[in-house]
Amino acid sequence: MTHQREPRPDPETGIYVIARPLMFVVWAIALWGTGVGMRLAWLAVTQGLSAALPFLLQRAVWIPILLAVLMWIAVIVAVRGFREHGEQR
Repeated sequence: MTHQREPRPDPETGIYVIARPLMFVVWAIALWGTGVGMRLAWLAVTQGLSAALPFLLQRAVWIPILLAVLMWIAVIVAVRGFREHGEQR
């Protein structure tokens, strides 16, 4: 009769349990911020800056917009890095 060991979880899988939901939340806020920013830009273009100004003065509007800008900058940097790495082969 052989004794079977209990499989131990890989320590790296713990990071995925936390990182995946966290990245989902961050990307959801970033996409929401992208939509809010585009809506404010459209409002300023079509109805004038005076119609968008009350929304622009709220801090709750700027937080997702700034997060969206940071996330899209990170995506651009990552894509450029992958392209440069791919060209070196």
